[in-house]
Amino acid sequence: MLLKLDELEGELAATFDEWLTGYIERPHPELGRKGAICPFVGPARLASGLRAYRYHWLAGGDLGDMVQIFDTAMCRYRREDFGELKLTLRTLVVVISGLPPRDYELIDQAHVERKGDAIAHGMMLGQFHPECPAPAAHNERFLVNQAPFAALAVRDMAFHDILFLNQVRTWFREYRDRFGHLYDDGKRVDPHFRELFDAAQSRQEHTMEVG
Repeated sequence: MLLKLDELEGELAATFDEWLTGYIERPHPELGRKGAICPFVGPARLASGLRAYRYHWLAGGDLGDMVQIFDTAMCRYRREDFGELKLTLRTLVVVISGLPPRDYELIDQAHVERKGDAIAHGMMLGQFHPECPAPAAHNERFLVNQAPFAALAVRDMAFHDILFLNQVRTWFREYRDRFGHLYDDGKRVDPHFRELFDAAQSRQEHTMEVG
């Protein structure tokens, strides 16, 4: 059963916009690379490709309820009308209001539980909350996904996701099926991306040989 998502309005919408423009769309000295924390969010927002909704958490909710929010977000993302926008300009965010701090861990647990299914369908999931332990790809000491509210985000898998999909065999296979052709000999690729891709490919081939 899909849950009803409400429009993001009022003070919560203002806090969300301030977080985007004052944090996500800006550089950070601890990020470990140049540029905005997420270089795609600004262009997506300006192109009206960032869609934000709210779900109000009910007292007594459990992991199953949180997983249902993730499933609803993924389904809503696929149904959302983005017109002709490029995939990199499409993002759906669900802000979860009313979630007490003791339940923040449910977002992290649901993210782990649903991430594999999202990847299998060409999507990426992100989780955010004030105590989120997710590190930046280039600096594991920087907890980049901490936010003044609880939320989750859904977007399409992108070329740079080799940063996140190079260690788990099934995840890398999904990435390779979509972007492996971009690593063909002679094509210009970020050296760090190529290093991660080649290492993951080598591990994949070794596993096949051993098996």
